Amino acid sequence: MNWYKISKLNIETKIKNIFKTHPLFINLLKEYNIDKEDIDNKLDIKIKELDGQFSIANSKVIYLDPKIIDNLFEENFHFVTHEFFHWIKRRHEKEFYFNDPEETQCFVLAAVWELMDGKNINDIKKKIFPIINNILKDKQKSEIFFNKIIKYALDIKELFKNV
Repeated sequence: MNWYKISKLNIETKIKNIFKTHPLFINLLKEYNIDKEDIDNKLDIKIKELDGQFSIANSKVIYLDPKIIDNLFEENFHFVTHEFFHWIKRRHEKEFYFNDPEETQCFVLAAVWELMDGKNINDIKKKIFPIINNILKDKQKSEIFFNKIIKYALDIKELFKNV
């Protein structure tokens, strides 16, 4: 293993250890219901040329530009902190998408529209279920959620039966 790979592993290990032990990061993880184990299992930290940016993140990776690595722990850790919060927020949004009442209501209203347009539940399922299943990635959970949506949609449609 060359010095660059050893160095990169050491940087990633150091950063992850800070995330798992510093009170700031521990509290953020708790606040957003993200397991501490996700840091090791669901987060990569990569060094990559970022064409003018110092760092970026998504729900899986924090990218750090090589320009900030030399003084990462002394002067530039604020970039990592910034991106860690983006990682947490994106993981939270992905994991808890349907905990957002607005998202749930949007799916219910889409189903109400389809019902009021004369579609039956099977027609609606063909349209809406794949979207839900793509988000949840669990057919059983998707079925449960879809059935809740349909129940609420039928209740709302009933309110409009005389309108």
